[in-house]
Amino acid sequence: MKRMNAKSWTCCAALLAAGLVGAQGSPTAEGAGNSSAGPVRMARVSFTEGNVSWRPDDSSAWSQATLNLPLQQGAELWVTGRGRAEIQFDDGSNLRLGNDAVVTLQSLYSDSQGEFTEIKQNDGTSSLHLKDKYSIYQIDTPFESVKAAGPARFRVDVGSEVSVGVRTGSATVTAAGGDTALRSGDFISLRNAQDSVRVSSLPAEDSWDRFDDERDGDLLGGVEHLPPNIAIVAGGLSRHGRWHEEGRYGWVWGPSVGASWRPYHDGHWLWANPFGWTWCGNEAWGWAPYHYGTWSHFGWGWGWCPGPYHQYWSPAVVSF
Repeated sequence: MKRMNAKSWTCCAALLAAGLVGAQGSPTAEGAGNSSAGPVRMARVSFTEGNVSWRPDDSSAWSQATLNLPLQQGAELWVTGRGRAEIQFDDGSNLRLGNDAVVTLQSLYSDSQGEFTEIKQNDGTSSLHLKDKYSIYQIDTPFESVKAAGPARFRVDVGSEVSVGVRTGSATVTAAGGDTALRSGDFISLRNAQDSVRVSSLPAEDSWDRFDDERDGDLLGGVEHLPPNIAIVAGGLSRHGRWHEEGRYGWVWGPSVGASWRPYHDGHWLWANPFGWTWCGNEAWGWAPYHYGTWSHFGWGWGWCPGPYHQYWSPAVVSF
């Protein structure tokens, strides 16, 4: 099976360390159409609740989205009714969806200058949490486009009106033929594509904002014994198990599971081009432990050994 260098999952951090990204060097939409540039990028479904459907492209049939489902450029996600979903990107940023949201991963682009992610949102609510200043994200709505880099948190609602609210950081809204800079606490709402942009204060938090905050809390902790390039996609391990120090193995993470549990049992295989058959574990924590390191059995049960500081992402490290 083909493997992807772990650094391609943390392109911005690697580029920063190498000094390759300058103050004015950032990836743009102009280059995003060149799918051959840079490593193949992949996101994943990191949370689902209720009715969540997906398809790999607009010519495929819709099917149920599952936890840890790998997503690539062109994939679409559709949340209906009271359903909610979360997409985690390769730099650790998160996109949360609700209120009948429909989104398309329009561009997942990477080159020597960093990463550019373009998302098309046709309906519903989204919250985007950006982690790194060298990864640029853009959400396109029927009336406007919102572009930002991390650290930042902003919300987009698409319905009879389109609104954008920045909770932390900053963002730039392109609408009505111009750009408007929004800072933490700013809010705009547009009734149509010709409506003028008027900046006001964020409205009071609602149930969506509280859900958003709860998800942030769920992803805290449990990564203290992981290298940074794995920790960014492995948050919340402390909620699902604990770390053990095991002699020559070092720190080993053990999931809170039954005595009969074993790795690579609860889940399914899915073909992800160009990497091949990729394991999609049904466990809430089942991303990093199945794609980095290896598994060993100890007196207390199965444990995940994260492995060396620098390693390769794999569609499934079925090694015991």
